[in-house]
Order: sequence, then structure tokens, then C-alpha cells
Amino acid sequence: MEDFKPVSAPLSVKSQPVLKASGSEAEQVAEDNSSAAAHDATFLKIEQAGFPLTSPLKAEVLAAPLEVVSDALAAAIEYRDRHEVRNPIGLLRDAISQCWKLGGSEHPKATKAAEPGFKEWFDLAHRLRLVTASQLIGGEQYILTNDDEWEPWSFLAAAFPIARLKRMFNP
Repeated sequence: MEDFKPVSAPLSVKSQPVLKASGSEAEQVAEDNSSAAAHDATFLKIEQAGFPLTSPLKAEVLAAPLEVVSDALAAAIEYRDRHEVRNPIGLLRDAISQCWKLGGSEHPKATKAAEPGFKEWFDLAHRLRLVTASQLIGGEQYILTNDDEWEPWSFLAAAFPIARLKRMFNP
């Protein structure tokens, strides 16, 4: 029986070209300069749109087809322009991972407009420290209260109408 000793230094690994099946033959595919340039242009568009370019976001962009990223960026911008967004990076990552499309009905976050009066109500309630977050659950707007309970916005808006919140804010 042979004695095996652990190797203390890492073994060097020679990089191999990526192979792509083409019919019955395999052809070498090198990392294309135009692909790198396309990703750089996409990163620039993302930054110009006001989304901070973090490492996780870069990884999400690199992992997705450029068309998906482009569509998702447009949908995320549309959503952000119509809603209060506290986590723009998370919004864009969701848009990419869920393949949002501009105006696509299969992505309620990208298409559903906020209910009339919601933004004003939420901003007042948040400034009064009555609520901490909001999200759509099953197509209905829910609010996270300071008691860590999710309540339907319709219920809280009835209990605290905007006029009452304004009086509470300016006694």
C-alpha cells in the first residue's frame, strides 16, 4: 500500500479554451471583445439610469443575456419612476432575474401603478413612524406596521385617513 502525502502547494491548472458544439464538430470560442464592450456599455447605461453598480448587480448582469438586462432595465426605470423605491439595486436585480419587460403584464411590479393617494398616505404615515414598509401581496397593497404586522392598506387608510395623518403631523 502506498503512502499518500498531501500537496501543500496548489496545483497549477492550464486554462483550456471554451468549446461550443456546432453540428457534429466542436469549435473554439474565445471571449469576444465585442461581448466585453457590450457589457461595458450596459454597465454604463445602468449607472446613467441612477442604479449603483455593486458586485452582486454586476454578477446578475453578466449571468443574464444582454437583451434580458436591457428589457429589465427599462422596466425597472419605469417602475422606479412611478413608485417609491427604497432599494433600487434590489429592484433592478429582481427585474433581471424575473425577466421583466417594459409594460409586461406578467410582472405586476413592473406594470401596476400605485393606488391613488397611496404615496401621499404612506409618506405621511412613515414620517409619523406608524409604518415602516409596503409591498404588493397577491395584487393588494400591504403595509408593515411598527408592530411588525402586515396589514392591508385599505384597512389602515380607513383607520388613518390622510386628513387625520395631516392633523397628527401638524397639530
